[in-house]
Amino acid sequence: MLDLPYYLAFFIILIAVELIWHYARYDVVEAVCVEFTSRRGGYEGQKYYPATYEYEIDGQKYSIYTEAIWKPKKGVPCKLFVGKKNRNKVVPYSSVMKLIVIASVCGFVSTLLIIYCCVSGYYAMFR
Repeated sequence: MLDLPYYLAFFIILIAVELIWHYARYDVVEAVCVEFTSRRGGYEGQKYYPATYEYEIDGQKYSIYTEAIWKPKKGVPCKLFVGKKNRNKVVPYSSVMKLIVIASVCGFVSTLLIIYCCVSGYYAMFR
């Protein structure tokens, strides 16, 4: 029974490391919305706003069409996560930050589980 929190902590740490590793493969760039389609679409309750963004990396300009969760404003800079190897792969900044928060919470919970295991094991040893 005392091993269960160790296993939970291990898997939570594994999830946190995987999330951090996955998003370490992206760069944060300043992008500008150049074209915004006012139509709003979505699947089963999800809403998105299609827009075309332009950004520059190392002197080379890129233009990409993506669907944002938020309503973009033309000409206003925003942040996008762009793949380091594939510069046309884009992830919205807000969704990445949500995953980083989840990874942080996973790390905190796993730390609490490990402390609980150490305290309960120490208590059981001298009982």
